[in-house]
Amino acid sequence: MLKKKKHYEAQLRIECREILKTIKTKGCSVCGYNKCLDAIDFHHIELKNRVDRDVGKMVSRINSKKKIRRVIEEISKCIILFSNCHMELHSNIGYLRNNERKFKTKESSQINMVFMATA
Repeated sequence: MLKKKKHYEAQLRIECREILKTIKTKGCSVCGYNKCLDAIDFHHIELKNRVDRDVGKMVSRINSKKKIRRVIEEISKCIILFSNCHMELHSNIGYLRNNERKFKTKESSQINMVFMATA
């Protein structure tokens, strides 16, 4: 029984990672980079509304379909950024700081469309 549960949870994590890969293929909101999906980050727009700081940790704790939905809800609060653009944003040298919300509206609808297509 325990092996079946662990296998089920592993399958859920794989499914969630595939959804995230599909979302990341859209590329960076700033520069459009999409060559290496491991170099693409999710950046939270509004810190006060986030449930978890690290989407990767959320994925590692998935054990039900409900938690996959929570991950998707969390990344719908994010914009997709190339790692370099993400670092520039946090260093306050990128132009994105004043335009975050403009990108957020567009990406949120794209993320929801990808999730609905895979659900």
